Amino acid sequence: MESDSNRYRKIADALRKKILVGGSFSGGKMPDERRLAETFKVSRVTVRKALRILEDEMLLRRVQGSGTYINPASTGKIPLMIDYSGTMSEYAPKLKRKLILREMRKVSSQLAAEMNIAPEQEIVYLERVDLREGKPVAFDKAYIIPEYGETLSEKDFEHVDFIEKWTALKAFSIEYCTQNIEAVAADGDCSEKLKIRKALPVLKSSEHYYVRRGLLAGYFVSYYNPEYISIRTRYNWKNVAAMKKRID
Repeated sequence: MESDSNRYRKIADALRKKILVGGSFSGGKMPDERRLAETFKVSRVTVRKALRILEDEMLLRRVQGSGTYINPASTGKIPLMIDYSGTMSEYAPKLKRKLILREMRKVSSQLAAEMNIAPEQEIVYLERVDLREGKPVAFDKAYIIPEYGETLSEKDFEHVDFIEKWTALKAFSIEYCTQNIEAVAADGDCSEKLKIRKALPVLKSSEHYYVRRGLLAGYFVSYYNPEYISIRTRYNWKNVAAMKKRID
């Protein structure tokens, strides 16, 4: 008999292929759990587990009271996760983070949809620049739910390993994070902060941090100076293959 973990992974694989190819789901909205359960001849619980995998990969987003949608940036793109603060601690331990703007701000309708919160809701808005020997390496914009950021100090926001310090200072745990990385042309703001020419291709990382299912603590958008930052990964194939074998 096929295990439950095998079933929902296979369903996630099948849906992922359709999403990346594009055009399989009308209007970018996924069929509801009941229809997917009927299609794959499994329980709704199994479908829910498969959808969660794709949400964690940021291929899908769940909108409360509306349904599950394909992220526009997902079609035809493959997700890649990177650990910025971990990499900086190893390769640039003297990196400094500078807070250049902090204010309470109401979110736009577009940003509210991205964060899955109510339009006009107030958030803690930050802009920060990471400097290596005085030169800008990265620039980020942070949108933090007030409960998780309103009482933090300027010094708190300037930690390079901010996520670790943030959760410790506010005494909460992150259940999961989603990350989307893509190449974009630097706009005027990004060009000014990173001291690069406008329209130069830069890496953009968008990260959502959730404290529990669907409840957002913060949304962070980072831009990396291509003169200093590149993506390099190492995949421990032997270890992962052994782990998958144990699970199966």
